[in-house]
Formats: sequence, C-alpha cells, structure tokens
Amino acid sequence: TAYSTKYYKLEIKWYKTNRGLNRESSEKYPLYKGNSDKILNGWENKYKKRWKAGNYKIEIWCEGVKLSEKYFTIHSKKS
Repeated sequence: TAYSTKYYKLEIKWYKTNRGLNRESSEKYPLYKGNSDKILNGWENKYKKRWKAGNYKIEIWCEGVKLSEKYFTIHSKKS
C-alpha cells in the first residue's frame, strides 16, 4: 500500500540459500496511492540454464524497508 502517488525505489535481492546473495537490482517505479501492484521483470529468465536446481530466496525492499521475502525451490528436470 502506497501512502502517496510517487516513484519509489524498489530493490530486489535474489539469494541461492546455500551460497548467499546471488543478484540484486534497484530501480524506481511509479506506485499509486492506496493498493498498487507492480509486475517486476524476472532475473535472467530468457536463459534457461541460469536457474539451476536448488533452494532460493527473493527479498523485496522499498525505500530501505524489507516488504517481503519468499523461499522457493527449483527442481531438476526428470527424464
């Protein structure tokens, strides 16, 4: 929920859980007062080999405050 309509600095941090910080990005996005959704681009999603099987975490920060974190697992393709 945004308190006012303006550009907010969002930071996205990707972790490989057994190796620490894998990648981070920071960009200003326009958000609108009240509930505001923003679809973020994926990280290296056009290169299938970039995401190896394993456990990961994503953190989303806004103006230096952590808004959310989510753990997820990518499983290896079974033949």
